[in-house]
Amino acid sequence: MRTETPSPTSTRSAWGRSRFGGGQTALITASLLGGLVLAALFSLVLGALVAAEHLGLFLIIGTAVMAPVACAGVWATLVDRSTVRGAVSRPERTIENDWFDKAAVRCFYTVGIILGPAIPLFLIAEARQWWPAPPTSLVLTAVLLLIWGAWAVHYQLIKRAES
Repeated sequence: MRTETPSPTSTRSAWGRSRFGGGQTALITASLLGGLVLAALFSLVLGALVAAEHLGLFLIIGTAVMAPVACAGVWATLVDRSTVRGAVSRPERTIENDWFDKAAVRCFYTVGIILGPAIPLFLIAEARQWWPAPPTSLVLTAVLLLIWGAWAVHYQLIKRAES
């Protein structure tokens, strides 16, 4: 008589099990309750800031709108990934993530090379009043766009080189 040991995938379910013990029912219950509480708290705070005169209505509508995402977020936080049927064991280990990391490293150097000479140039220009100083928000926006642009260019270059 031959006995087979159950495969690891046979114990997996569509919803998985909690990292902290308990079965599928406990995980779903905790996810729903936790998500509803988070959505209600977020709606309450946001409603108090934005629509204090209609706080009850804002709380009901805001909770209804935010509850699905909040419940999914709580479930993703609580679930043991190895118990979900069809889940990849290490989703963070993909080629796209490797490209992302390489692009981020190269972006750091590119931005350093660009901003390194630019900062002293702008300091001298501001001290000698060659042109009026731009608002800080405009400068920070330009730096952020530079970072995003450098990262996007590096990502595409790495993707082409390694594809």
